[in-house]
Amino acid sequence: MFLLPRASRLSSRLRPLTSQYGTQISSSTTTRKLSRPMQISAVGYDENSPSSPPSANHTASPSIAKQHSPSTHALEAQITSHPLFQSLRQNPSFYETRPHETMPPSLKPYHLVAGALAGPAKIPVAPYMFYSKASNELISIFHIGAELCGHPGFVHGGLLSVMFDEVFARLAMPNFKSKLGVTANLSVDYRAPARPGEWYALKSRTVGVEGRKAWVEGRLEMLARENNEESVLVAEGKSLFVEPKFADSMPSLYKS
Repeated sequence: MFLLPRASRLSSRLRPLTSQYGTQISSSTTTRKLSRPMQISAVGYDENSPSSPPSANHTASPSIAKQHSPSTHALEAQITSHPLFQSLRQNPSFYETRPHETMPPSLKPYHLVAGALAGPAKIPVAPYMFYSKASNELISIFHIGAELCGHPGFVHGGLLSVMFDEVFARLAMPNFKSKLGVTANLSVDYRAPARPGEWYALKSRTVGVEGRKAWVEGRLEMLARENNEESVLVAEGKSLFVEPKFADSMPSLYKS
């Protein structure tokens, strides 16, 4: 089941995959709040028609996602020109890092986001992360491709939970002496469908630290692509992380 707002302005964002690749991202990052959500079941998807659902025996071509996946260079050009990205890069209180790029190569195959989920039509470029030590905030910006859907045209909700967990852990761990932590609890509330082929910003902050425990909360937004659009609130999450007593036996994944 998906939560879909009644606002008709979202309908233009639920068009087929084949029509949205290669579009330049450019807009403000004001988030539209959703009102009076209604539940709908997963709808059919036809890559050739924005209005006609597929028949029961319809099977999307497995080559569609790869055929229309933009290049890494094109994706990097999209996001580095986005107003949110530029404002974070120019803000001296935020430190920019891409931890998945500095991870030891021998460990990447055993890391879900840097390993199995990385690649064309998945998470095609390493997520950007902007960390503010002063405010204990972290904003991660990443792209989600068409092969990470639960239903064609809709990103799998489990994948969104993975991204919450990934970003929350990155923010929580510096609060621990060992700089290592594990998830004790993760809760995600879904607010709107997430579309593949889009850029997302997960904005998180630490809300409490007590001994070996750290509480984090955040919100995931699908970034606007056009000047007349607004970012869409996709999900909100909160989590509790703990520093395990066996932390000294855990390998360090990140250099930054």
